[in-house]
Amino acid sequence: MIGILFSTVSVVLIFAYFPQIITLIRTKGPCNDISVTSWSIWFYTSFVSLLYSIYELHDLKLSIVNGLNVFFICVIIGTTIFKRIKYRHVAVIYKQDESVDNLSILPDLEISHSDEKPV
Repeated sequence: MIGILFSTVSVVLIFAYFPQIITLIRTKGPCNDISVTSWSIWFYTSFVSLLYSIYELHDLKLSIVNGLNVFFICVIIGTTIFKRIKYRHVAVIYKQDESVDNLSILPDLEISHSDEKPV
């Protein structure tokens, strides 16, 4: 019974990652609200689990699940880094408080003073 339940995990994983990936693809900006550090830690743990399931446990089902985790985490990290590079010259300004004229610019962005539109 547990083996059958575990077989569904890979299908659930695919559906679990897609909302985040679709949101990242649709985002028109540098995706600064995604923590590459956290996703990198999840990559590390998933990659080590993949290696363990292949070389120590010799478990095909667990290896597939861990492999899918590694793949989708790489897609999320890669897309985030791509967007940050693509939009690195775009300044995104947020008004912190309407009663105060205090504006802040998101970190890691260079301000472009030209009339060029972002690519």
